Amino acid sequence: MSLDNFLKQIVIDAVDDLLKKRLDPLLLHLQLAGTSQPGDDLGLNREQAAEYLGLAKTTLAIMASQKRGPPYYKIGRSVRYRKSDLSNFLEEHRCLIGRRGRPPVSPITVATNGSVHGRMKSGRIP
Repeated sequence: MSLDNFLKQIVIDAVDDLLKKRLDPLLLHLQLAGTSQPGDDLGLNREQAAEYLGLAKTTLAIMASQKRGPPYYKIGRSVRYRKSDLSNFLEEHRCLIGRRGRPPVSPITVATNGSVHGRMKSGRIP
C-alpha cells in the first residue's frame, strides 16, 4: 500500500467518524419530529399520548406545564412522548388496593355467643 492510499484511507475514516458523530443526533431529532409508526417507541404526539394514558389532551398539557406529567421532548412547537416513558409514568402512579395505598387487611373474626347483639363469649378476641 502506497503512502498516498494510506493517507487517503485515514482521511476517509476520520471524515466518516466525524459525519457519524454529527449526523446521528440530527437523525434522531428528525425521527422524533417525523410521523410515528404504530409499533415505534418514539414519536407519540400529545393527542396519542393522552389516548394511551386515558387522559384528555388538555389535562396532559396542563400536567406538562406544571412539571408533573410524563417526560416529553419539545422540538420547536412539536411535543413528542416515548411510549416507554408513558408506560413508566403509569407504573410510577399505580395505586395499591385498600385505604391509603395499603394492601387490604383480612377481616377480624370475633367469637360470639350466638345472640343477635353479637356479645363476645369470653370478652377477649381469639
